[in-house]
Amino acid sequence: MSPTSAPTVRRVLSEVLGLPADSAALHDGANLFELGLDSLGVVRFIADVEAALHLRLPDEQLHAGLFERLDRLVACIDAQRAESAA
Repeated sequence: MSPTSAPTVRRVLSEVLGLPADSAALHDGANLFELGLDSLGVVRFIADVEAALHLRLPDEQLHAGLFERLDRLVACIDAQRAESAA
């Protein structure tokens, strides 16, 4: 299995949210909306993470609930990476 996308996701989120890259706020259970992610931030995050990981996240997989926990978001991205690699 390929390595997790978690480090890249955390780095991109830290840039979008203006947090330090090693911020403890970006833990697995973090609600990204509570950290200040808004609709424009979601769009920027998606574009940046797709570019960083060389993948396309299908629109139908992207819903508000996905951003309520960082670990859910990482799991979705990892699943898409695995599907793209197959």
